[in-house]
Amino acid sequence: MKIAIIVAAVLLLAALILFGGGAMIAREHRASSTARYSKPPAEIFAMISNFSGYTEWRTGLSKVELLPPQNGKPVVRETMSMGPITMVVEERSAPSRMILRILDDELPFGGTWTFEVEPDGAGSRLRITEDGFVKPAAFRFMAKFIFGHHATLEQYLKDLGKSLGEEVKPVRS
Repeated sequence: MKIAIIVAAVLLLAALILFGGGAMIAREHRASSTARYSKPPAEIFAMISNFSGYTEWRTGLSKVELLPPQNGKPVVRETMSMGPITMVVEERSAPSRMILRILDDELPFGGTWTFEVEPDGAGSRLRITEDGFVKPAAFRFMAKFIFGHHATLEQYLKDLGKSLGEEVKPVRS
């Protein structure tokens, strides 16, 4: 009986931390990471804007579908282990800037990714900024303290480097 009470107390405390702590965290967040590549901006931009080629180099991405445009803007659906995410290309200014926005209102998260490619010597620097939000309080707690808001950005930057034969070290900004 004592063990059951202890287990129940621990579970209750964990739930309070998860939900209560998450409720105190802002719904919106901003995270930004940058990496340097030896390739010129036009080549980097070509890779990040070629959604059909993503499955060749992005970790965990199993499928990419190009969907009918929405208000004249390209729409893409990525499928990962957690399920599909549909995004619209809000802005595309080759070779320097692209903004993707999540369209799925049913997801527990959303927001935009802004890609900025700049010359850096003979190569390029790619900065990705996530202006996002997380709806459920418990998921906000996990996103901030367990997964981290930079994790997906940094994995993307590393995957891009690996596909170019480069080892990159993303820097949080």
